[in-house]
Amino acid sequence: MKYSKILVLTLISLLLASCMEYDMSYPRIPAEFTEFSVAEAEDVVIDPSAMTVNIILKESADLANVRIDSLKLNDKAFFKDGAMPSVLDLRKPYEVTLSMYQDYLWTIKAEQPVERY
Repeated sequence: MKYSKILVLTLISLLLASCMEYDMSYPRIPAEFTEFSVAEAEDVVIDPSAMTVNIILKESADLANVRIDSLKLNDKAFFKDGAMPSVLDLRKPYEVTLSMYQDYLWTIKAEQPVERY
């Protein structure tokens, strides 16, 4: 009788232990661009809260062949799908996933204002 009580208590404690959740989360440190420059750009605006890089290109620039001169990410961040291409087609927004504990989808888009006379 004594051993059956010990066995029942052991089984109950194992059952309760298996129901516990591991609720410790990874730190919330966003992966982001800290520097981004392209050839033929008049201005580049990095918006970490919207996770966008907005590029204002010169009128003479080719939207289909935007060459990246340099870019930097914050410490320990990396491109999830490998390296970033050195030339982008920005006729439509380009999406890239940066990772650091979690994934962050960034959008790179370009505008090309044309002055009309």
